[in-house]
Amino acid sequence: MGAAKLMPLGAHTNMLAEAGDAHMNMSLVMDGHSGDVAFPHGNLKVIATVGEYDKTSGYMPVGVPDGMGAMLKDASTVRVMWQAESYGYLSGGASYPMPVNDDAAHFTGSHIAYIDYDRTKMAAFMTNTDSAEGMVKGAGELIEYAYNLAGRALHSILSFHVPAQL
Repeated sequence: MGAAKLMPLGAHTNMLAEAGDAHMNMSLVMDGHSGDVAFPHGNLKVIATVGEYDKTSGYMPVGVPDGMGAMLKDASTVRVMWQAESYGYLSGGASYPMPVNDDAAHFTGSHIAYIDYDRTKMAAFMTNTDSAEGMVKGAGELIEYAYNLAGRALHSILSFHVPAQL
């Protein structure tokens, strides 16, 4: 079986979350489709799914999302961000590298990512049947620059300055 077709951020509408256990209604058990969505405390909709990519930059968020937050980036943009745990290992014994300082240095491990959404479209999102794809403005790694304790930009992962006297 080949790889699934990659989809842009916000394209998916089916959810992993379920309102109840499908064992009582086997008609709800279908791979790739929402199960029981009769949530008792309100509706849910998908704003992003692991494995989607940003149509503009090609960026694909990595890891397992954990610790989410949102803020206004500017008057017309809602920024949703999260810390993504890196549990798995890729070849070489490290997780997918996060470039900083215009690709001069790379960090492996957990990432802090974001997706920017159009504020007006997000305000109306729960009142329509559209996917979130049309409201995505961009995505990427939140940390773009890293400095050592002396205030110098890192040029490699080994460029931390360690003083002679501790």
